[in-house]
Amino acid sequence: MASVALYDAFQLPQGKRSIRVVRLNDETPPGSGVELELRVVDFDAASVDYTALSYMWGDPKQTDTVLIDNYPMEITQNLCAFLSEMQWQHRYEWFWIDALCINQTDNEEKSHQVRMMGEIYQRVLFHP
Repeated sequence: MASVALYDAFQLPQGKRSIRVVRLNDETPPGSGVELELRVVDFDAASVDYTALSYMWGDPKQTDTVLIDNYPMEITQNLCAFLSEMQWQHRYEWFWIDALCINQTDNEEKSHQVRMMGEIYQRVLFHP
């Protein structure tokens, strides 16, 4: 499901409490596919407001392809539908989405990020 090259390009620094966040590319017109930007941020510096979502559910066999900083990635259709809806609503905010922001093939990273999840969800930016 994940592009290993993407996570190599956006590695989390060792010894720091960092997370990845994504947002829709605001130059991609709605209906023309989902393109995202990914960034690594220092979690303790609180350098970005984000909304946290859990999308580790859904049928992993039903996927769509999105681009994250020009890296193709297979994601579940329900996550792609959510991102497409956000694109139609012109909501170009930052998201922490577990299925995208955690390298699911790296058990050490997953373990580290799972330990931070309580804090990750506590800091979310809520929208009415």
